[in-house]
Amino acid sequence: MRLMVLSDHVADMRAERQSPGRRTAGEYQRELAAHRKWVAEAVERRDLARRRRRPFSWLWWTLESRRRRRAATPVAPTAARRQADAALGALDGGAEGEREVAAVLNRALGKDWTLFKGYRNARGEIDYLILGPAGLFAVEVKYVNGTFSIKPERWTYVKIDRYGIAHEEHVLADAGDRPPHRQLGEPARQLEDFLARRGRPVRVQPVVLLNHPRAKIGYLDENVGIPVLTATRQLAGLVLAAGGNLSASERTEIAGLIERDHRFHDRRGRG
Repeated sequence: MRLMVLSDHVADMRAERQSPGRRTAGEYQRELAAHRKWVAEAVERRDLARRRRRPFSWLWWTLESRRRRRAATPVAPTAARRQADAALGALDGGAEGEREVAAVLNRALGKDWTLFKGYRNARGEIDYLILGPAGLFAVEVKYVNGTFSIKPERWTYVKIDRYGIAHEEHVLADAGDRPPHRQLGEPARQLEDFLARRGRPVRVQPVVLLNHPRAKIGYLDENVGIPVLTATRQLAGLVLAAGGNLSASERTEIAGLIERDHRFHDRRGRG
């Protein structure tokens, strides 16, 4: 299996949060002003596109302004260290979950398969894309300890400690309050549309993977509409059993389009 790292969101976030407790009050104020300016810039560009009657540009900046508003604002130095410790622990867990996926798939899939890490488009990020003879799969990895109740409108989980004791209920959602199947489904559909417009129609098959050792599914509503798995070996089995039939030339072209689309959106997101 070939691994293509398009981006590493977890590593980037970890680097950003490594030493927030060392900031001064002045640095915090500058960061806060920069964040507000960053949000205002997107709103200004959205409004400019509307005045100039550029619907595609207006749509892009509307989505971007929402994303920037949802992004975490800088926190004061006094509170930053406590938040950073908790955030780094969560990020380390997420990184462990992603490493486990790459390791298991590398053992299970042959040289005809490519694993893309960190694909991004205007609708969000996808942890992994798996491309091979059987098709194209989009995977959202959630390394979360808990027993899950999964419904179309909301995913909740009750955390279980090392003694098997259940604690308070939590909601699993992204910064835009999207449950995992929507967080994954929206960028997956946009990628599918992009490939079709470029002459390579292929179904992007979404899968959510809960691969923490103590993750369990207590309830799963069938209307969620996508597979939700609790072990990476299940993911490998699902991929290998799929009935697609992509040729080597088709896979090469699709891989090139995926990289091209990611670079385009990554540049726009960083610009």
